[in-house]
Amino acid sequence: MPETEPSSVGWVDLTVIPLIAILSVPPLLWFGHHPWMVMGKDAPRYLFAGSEIVSGGGLDSLAGISNYNGGHGPVLPALIGSLILIFGRDTESLVWAMRLLALFNPLLAYFLAKRLSGPLAGLLTAALLTLFGFNVQSTFVLNLDALLLTFNLLTLLALLAAIKRGGSSPALAFLSGLLLGAS
Repeated sequence: MPETEPSSVGWVDLTVIPLIAILSVPPLLWFGHHPWMVMGKDAPRYLFAGSEIVSGGGLDSLAGISNYNGGHGPVLPALIGSLILIFGRDTESLVWAMRLLALFNPLLAYFLAKRLSGPLAGLLTAALLTLFGFNVQSTFVLNLDALLLTFNLLTLLALLAAIKRGGSSPALAFLSGLLLGAS
């Protein structure tokens, strides 16, 4: 029979969100005061594909999913499309929404490292990831790497939860596989 852990909230759990908020202010201010533009081939393609999804075009069947969005798949365009529904088609609002979504990565990394090594390791991981450049401070707009990290961290958290339950939760294992496939 697996051991049960107490589900108490410690002082480290209470400090992780304010720590992430405080440490993310300088990179966000840096990004806000540096010029950025939608350039390259990926960011405009993702914006266009997200706009197509919202407009009802784009992916017609599962047969064309491997060629959709230049072979990158529909996950990031679907996220951008959902953000378009919330914030409208203003590119600056979409870019800031993606930047703020990237702030979930340190929190997810905290929970993963806490589960693997303890609360202080989780806190250190969250602090370092908050200051990691591609997570917030990159001038590349609509950064796919930050979203992939989110999906990978969610995959690992779901997989660890399924393993912890000793195979009694196939839904968590399936969710882990879905998240990995989406990334």
